[in-house]
Amino acid sequence: MAKTEQQWNIIGHDGVLGVLDRALAQDAVGHAYIFSGPTSVGKMSVAWRFAAQLLDAHPGQLKTHPDLVVVQRELNRKTKKMREQISVEQIQEARSRFQRTSMHGGYKVLIVEDAQRLSDAAANALLKTLEEPRGKACIILTTTDASRLLPTIRSRSQILRFSLVPREVICDGVVSRVATRDDAHVLAGLAAGAPGVAIALAEDPDFRSVVDERYAKAGDCLQSSTPARVLAARQLLPTYNEDHVLTRTELLARLDALEVQARDALMAQINCMDLAAQEVTTDMDAKQLTGVLRELHQLRVQLEQHLNPKLALIQFMMRV
Repeated sequence: MAKTEQQWNIIGHDGVLGVLDRALAQDAVGHAYIFSGPTSVGKMSVAWRFAAQLLDAHPGQLKTHPDLVVVQRELNRKTKKMREQISVEQIQEARSRFQRTSMHGGYKVLIVEDAQRLSDAAANALLKTLEEPRGKACIILTTTDASRLLPTIRSRSQILRFSLVPREVICDGVVSRVATRDDAHVLAGLAAGAPGVAIALAEDPDFRSVVDERYAKAGDCLQSSTPARVLAARQLLPTYNEDHVLTRTELLARLDALEVQARDALMAQINCMDLAAQEVTTDMDAKQLTGVLRELHQLRVQLEQHLNPKLALIQFMMRV
């Protein structure tokens, strides 16, 4: 991995980086980009790198750079809780700053993280900025799902899709952070294609404990007995957090762990243990494990439709 990518914690995504580097080299930078892909896959890391290139800034200068505006989900000062959406007031303030003349005479850059959380009013306010680009200006939206953005925003932006990163590529990217390559290989497997997760596992013991707990709870669900699975599913539900987004994010992370566990168990049963992240103890057969992997997609769809999580999980366990 190139030194410049290491300093941004970027692992993989050579195709996306190539597109952006060519745009810079050819002086053909678009006025708006959508970085779309799974959580923790590296979208914001690439956004920071691209912003630094556009602004000709050192990494340490970015967060206080006068020509960079970053919009993220923020704390509601009245309720002391994180807002579930990015508000129109945030976008209006960002537009005001973004439309000023560049302090350094070059690009102005606006980054909106998790743009799928834009409220309707915020999305329409952002659209006005996209419709009226001024000079050397670049807007970068990161999202887990580009289809959740307004069609008019998508049509005015270049969409760059970020895929899950192969295990060996992640292994190569984190090997310098751990004791042995075997350790890196385990972390890469646990990360399930998300380099950000692998980096956090390597550097944060507390996060590693959280992930180990997720896998333990997920593993308890891989039982051939339906009543046992239903009981285990109750433990899969996170403790309620007043920040609904955090609760939902944790539940989805536990489902990701369940998917990895089921996949690893299936790999072992078909004699492909070298493709698994770890050994998994289960009395499920290959047909049931395949059912888990198939039904997880339907479960995630139900959660997107705001079906009661407890009910959705019970139904899932009974369908397997």
